[in-house]
Amino acid sequence: MRVTRRDFITLAAAAPMLGAAKVPPMPPIVASHGTRLYPTWWCDPNDLSCPWWTTQPVCGWTYPNQTPSLDVWSIGAGPNPVIPRVNNVPVTRTSITDIRNTPQQGAFTRAYFQLCTPPLKEAQTLTGVVSVAIHCVEGDSRVNAVLALQVVVHGPDGMVRGVALPVSQDTLEFPAGYPVKSRAAQNWPLTAVNCSDGDVIAINIGIAANNQTHSLGYIVGFDVYEDQPPSGDISRLDDPQLANTWVDFSTALNFY
Repeated sequence: MRVTRRDFITLAAAAPMLGAAKVPPMPPIVASHGTRLYPTWWCDPNDLSCPWWTTQPVCGWTYPNQTPSLDVWSIGAGPNPVIPRVNNVPVTRTSITDIRNTPQQGAFTRAYFQLCTPPLKEAQTLTGVVSVAIHCVEGDSRVNAVLALQVVVHGPDGMVRGVALPVSQDTLEFPAGYPVKSRAAQNWPLTAVNCSDGDVIAINIGIAANNQTHSLGYIVGFDVYEDQPPSGDISRLDDPQLANTWVDFSTALNFY
């Protein structure tokens, strides 16, 4: 078939639209909202009460020759994105990047972030579902990294009150290469835990890997963001837009 110059111009003009039609829209993240928490790691160094959160033990630690207290980046989880300030002067850092060598194969073989809530106010029950949205990346698609999550209630002395979510993993693989993109746990069911006054909820965020490279030479990890106006909270999967990391419980929780 002979293509005339006019046909070629018509096809060329249509090509961008045809290409755009092949790109599916990014699916929205669905969360049954009750209490939404945001990461925070800043406090004024002149404030002797900082940090207000306490690092909790990580249950079921399986990564050999590593120390959980050193390998887990523990940060706070509060009800509002925090504008970092020192001496009441805003500072610009609103993100943490934690990228490491590929962990060993398995679920939750290395934890990355632990988000600790303020103490719970009065006796209440943690129940319903939990959702989490975070940016992540892997250095090679053969690492087969996916989001792993654990939710544990600790008493004021650090002892485990109950495991609301045992180590669980997602099915959507991390994006390979940059930019980092968003992944999420969406409405994962919790085992009800009866909490007492002063208990703390620890949300342990890690990965599960099915490392087909058989190598630890590739990177994998997370980017955590807070205070990201006007983009606000992460709202869609596979989104490179910088937006607030969040944890969402369907239960309405009361904190001090």
